[in-house]
Amino acid sequence: MKVGTDSVLLGAWAQVANVNRALDVGTGSGLLALMLAQRSAQARIDAVEYNAAAAEEARYNFENSPWADRLAVIECDFLAWRTTTRYDLIISNPPYFEKSLLPPDAPRSHARHTVALHAWQILAFAETHLTDGGRVYLVLPTREATALVASARALTITLTRRCAVRSRAHKPVERLLLEFSRAPYPCEETELVLHTTDHGRSAAYQALTRAFYTKG
Repeated sequence: MKVGTDSVLLGAWAQVANVNRALDVGTGSGLLALMLAQRSAQARIDAVEYNAAAAEEARYNFENSPWADRLAVIECDFLAWRTTTRYDLIISNPPYFEKSLLPPDAPRSHARHTVALHAWQILAFAETHLTDGGRVYLVLPTREATALVASARALTITLTRRCAVRSRAHKPVERLLLEFSRAPYPCEETELVLHTTDHGRSAAYQALTRAFYTKG
């Protein structure tokens, strides 16, 4: 099972209190859905994935986890999916690098480029499928995140938490963890530095992800 830093950060940073129904959009191997299941004692989690091989991997991982009865793979195109379910939490590590060159293999293209799904479409889905107290969680590179926040002003969902992620203290911000909700209060802004000068994980990084790493 492939474990990416972006997903680990997002899955650990998302707030899961009082979540009964959750949705992972573009689940891939199922990592984010599994993290939510581990952190929540009651949440039922739907995991949407259009790629047949990835959906099969997610099913295998779910069935062999302690939370199999609360996890479900929905193999379909998210943009064509129709559901009446409303979710307390919607999470995704969506495609990005819209203007970069596409890699030659299709699965990687869909995983890291906006060719099939845009983060904006996840927010648009949330407009009608998020519960009143629900939240949306996304992780994006700085440029893509900034553009998304600006375009989201046309929605009833607003940015309520933002965490700027740097690989090291002297490096520029590389990723933004974003939380959207219907709450009217100002956005809470924080910063996370991942690594120390000796290449080890920072204390803050370790504290955030301790439940998901067996060492450090």
